[in-house]
Amino acid sequence: MNAGRGGRWSVEVSDLNELVGGGDMGSMWLKIWNLSLEENDDGNCGFRLVAVGLGFEENQWAFIKQQHFQELDFNADLYKYVFNSYVSGSYDVLRNSINWQQIAPAPSEHWMFMPHTCLVIAQRFGVIVHLFNNRGAQSIFPLWTSANGLMRHNVVSVVHLGVHFINVSLQ
Repeated sequence: MNAGRGGRWSVEVSDLNELVGGGDMGSMWLKIWNLSLEENDDGNCGFRLVAVGLGFEENQWAFIKQQHFQELDFNADLYKYVFNSYVSGSYDVLRNSINWQQIAPAPSEHWMFMPHTCLVIAQRFGVIVHLFNNRGAQSIFPLWTSANGLMRHNVVSVVHLGVHFINVSLQ
C-alpha cells in the first residue's frame, strides 16, 4: 500500500484481497479513502462513508441515517417481505441497527447491518452499491426502480473490514 495526500491510499488488488480475506478481485487499481476511523470511532463510520460515497460531507452521516429510516418506514411491507424471507427477523434487526440517537458511541448492535443496509442505500439514493468483504464482492441494485428511473449512474463502493468500513472509488 502506498499512502498519498489527504488520507488517500493507492492499493493494488492483491493488497485489497489481503485486507478483505482473500479471493481474486481482478487487476483493477483502487483508491481507498480512510475516514479517520480512530478519531471518529463512534459506531457511525459506515454511515460516514456512505455520505462521502454519495457526494456529501462526512459529517452528514446523520442525514444518511434519517433517509434510511424514511426508506424503511415508507416501504416497510416490501422490506419486511424481502429481508424476512431471507432470514426471519432481519427487518427488525436492520431497523434497530440505525435506531441510535444518543451522544455516546453506538454499540455494535447499532452499526450498519450488512448486506441489508446496502439494499436500502441503493433503493433510497438510486445507486449501485458494491460491497467487498471476507465473503467476496457483491453488487447491489435498487429492487423496485428501473434503470431508466435513475437520474444518474452513481456507484457507492464499500469495503467492510470486520468492524470498520472504508469508502472505495473503483477506477
